[in-house]
Amino acid sequence: QAEALLTDLPTWEGAPRDQVTALIAAWTLNNLHAAMHGPDETRNTRSEAFWAGRSWLHHRFAPRL
Repeated sequence: QAEALLTDLPTWEGAPRDQVTALIAAWTLNNLHAAMHGPDETRNTRSEAFWAGRSWLHHRFAPRL
């Protein structure tokens, strides 16, 4: 769903796939860490962001599996 929103952006089309995937992975891991160790008031939001990132990574790797 996120990629569909970004499809028309010239910078998105020119972005190297592996680098985009690495950025998503780093963002996802950051949210996982914050969900586990961050302030109590942000843990739920960070957990939801982690699961969204995990789903996005699964979507990106699915064609390769």
